[in-house]
Amino acid sequence: MKMDSSEIVKKAIAAGFQEAVASFYESHSFYLKIANSKTDSILENTNEHGTLFVTKDKKLAVTNIQSKSDKDVKEAITRVSNAIKMAKPKEDYFGIAEGPFKYRGKERYDKAIASIDEQKLSDMAEAAINAAIDNGARSIAGTIYSSFSSVDLATSKNVHQKERFTEIRIAVRAMAKHGSYQENVGTNAIATIYPARIGKRAAELATSVTATGQIKSGEYDVIYMPSPSGSLLSNIPDAACATEIETGSFLTDKLNKEVATKELTIYDDGAFQKAVNASICDAEGYPTQRTKVVEQGIFTSMLHNASTAKKYKTTSTGNAGLFAPSATTTFVEFKKKVGNLEKLIASVDKGILVSNIWYTRFKNYSTGEFSTMPRDMAIYIENGKPQFIIRQKAPASMVGIRISDSFPRMLKSIKKAADDSVQTTNWDAEGTYFFSPSILVSGVKVTAV
Repeated sequence: MKMDSSEIVKKAIAAGFQEAVASFYESHSFYLKIANSKTDSILENTNEHGTLFVTKDKKLAVTNIQSKSDKDVKEAITRVSNAIKMAKPKEDYFGIAEGPFKYRGKERYDKAIASIDEQKLSDMAEAAINAAIDNGARSIAGTIYSSFSSVDLATSKNVHQKERFTEIRIAVRAMAKHGSYQENVGTNAIATIYPARIGKRAAELATSVTATGQIKSGEYDVIYMPSPSGSLLSNIPDAACATEIETGSFLTDKLNKEVATKELTIYDDGAFQKAVNASICDAEGYPTQRTKVVEQGIFTSMLHNASTAKKYKTTSTGNAGLFAPSATTTFVEFKKKVGNLEKLIASVDKGILVSNIWYTRFKNYSTGEFSTMPRDMAIYIENGKPQFIIRQKAPASMVGIRISDSFPRMLKSIKKAADDSVQTTNWDAEGTYFFSPSILVSGVKVTAV
């Protein structure tokens, strides 16, 4: 016998828990790999799994549920019963959200993605490959990922919500003689994604500069294109989560203070209809919303679930995380726009264009110090014109430069932005999406390696 999430919650409450949240996920996905300018493989996967979160006397526990069968549900309840006996009370825990709720918007579901097949994916891959080759790329690599999923969420506080989701993500990496560029695009509606356009843009950027050269370590103005820009700035909503503030992030003690240039506004939005990560509700069934984390340079709001909201005598921002608040989709707005990327490049006297990053690591989370390394081409700019692709100083080096900065300094040093915001992701940050433009940051410390 299979049961839905509301029945699982009832069984958990009958077992003696004071609160329970049950979520059950089902998904069907395809993963297409492009290698050597052709489709290399297509993997199809069907998955289902659930989670059960329970509380008792301010003790919290969670476990996985293998299936909706009576046997697996009983085993899950036994596991959380044993775990909660060993848990220590969380004295600042104040409960999950009390429903029922009214939800705004529609589910993030596209029938065309839900019904996609291998032939359609292959056609999309071929369109991207052909466009890239036709525009000068020597070789193409990449991936296309599509998924159709559903969630059945129920809580002991009068919530039972079912929702369907779709996602399609294309990454095209175009290799040229001296450099490479990877375009990453994601959406929840197939009509808004254009494989040929993605392949063409990847090739055009990869072949836009043919010379190579080296630079000296020093301070440079750096243009981060949308993928690295969003990847970096998505750390701001993460650092604004109430529990991160408490443990010591670079935004601790900064609420209602100026933390960035007045031109900058950053939202966290779990409700935006076109965002891949959007949902009608958060992990405890509370309606999602748009929250201004930074508004015109001022840190205006922490992100809360129901428990932290009660602790701080405010309302939830729809960012549960049952154990801790969690950011969803980052939106970056910058008032001082100069037009397209080319115009942003033209405004730089001495700088570097960074098209992609990896290995972003915090040196000190409480002060916001971090380092990152460009992946794919980084282009040296002088007098408003691209000069050459920066190549590695040592043959054994994987990249030519390392970037070191801190978020407090970076946020106040963003000078301009292009008008090219797009829903994108970083190539190595699966499941993370952001809407961000290319940005120009002054005075960035760059080390040649």
